[in-house]
Amino acid sequence: MMRVTREVPLTNEQRMWLRANALLPTVFLAAMLVIIAGIFALVAGPLLSHPVVRVFAGIVGVLLLAVCIAVAKHVRNNRADLRRGTATIARARLDTKHQTTRAPYTFYAVFDDVGQVIVMGNVYEQLVEGETYEITFSPHTRKAWGLSFPPSSNQ
Repeated sequence: MMRVTREVPLTNEQRMWLRANALLPTVFLAAMLVIIAGIFALVAGPLLSHPVVRVFAGIVGVLLLAVCIAVAKHVRNNRADLRRGTATIARARLDTKHQTTRAPYTFYAVFDDVGQVIVMGNVYEQLVEGETYEITFSPHTRKAWGLSFPPSSNQ
């Protein structure tokens, strides 16, 4: 059972991490769009009358739209946690943990009532399924800032 014990202000490091994760994808996306538009204008522009080029341009457009939506969601979540200005501290039992299968690895911990949060690799290795932890996390990005055993484990 999750119990929100308190909200704590974000540290300067956490704010900087959220800012960077909101800004950098936007910068990279803008640069990518400028490069793709330039290549398209130089190479495919004169060939737009050909049906295959039109289909290819449509497919590229749909893929770019999907990437823009994913980046917008990522940025929105980081900005929401920044605007909130606090991290949530909750006490919950670790249900499962897993990691992605390809590098760079992303480590996940799934807690009862909290859901899935992203944890650092060194923390992931120490987690024991079934144990109760006190989790400090940002609710929109699902980033765990810290995990520890609760002060009183008389559950």
